[in-house]
Amino acid sequence: AQFRSELSARAAWLRVTGTSDSLATIAADLAFSDQAHMTRAVKVLTGAAPAQWRRSHSFKTTGRDIVKLH
Repeated sequence: AQFRSELSARAAWLRVTGTSDSLATIAADLAFSDQAHMTRAVKVLTGAAPAQWRRSHSFKTTGRDIVKLH
C-alpha cells in the first residue's frame, strides 16, 4: 500500500510540475479521493504542496504539456 501511495504521489508531482492541468483534474485522473488527498500525498513526498511547486520559479509550467501519464 505504501509503495502504491508513493507511486501515485510521484505521478501527481510529475503532472503538477510538467503540465498546466488543474490540480483537481490531476487528482481525479490519478484516482485520489479529492484534491486535498493528492495535496497531502505530494507534500509528504516532497515537503511542499503542489501549489507551492507551481509557484516556485524553477518549476513554472509553460502552458504546454511536458508529461502525459494517460
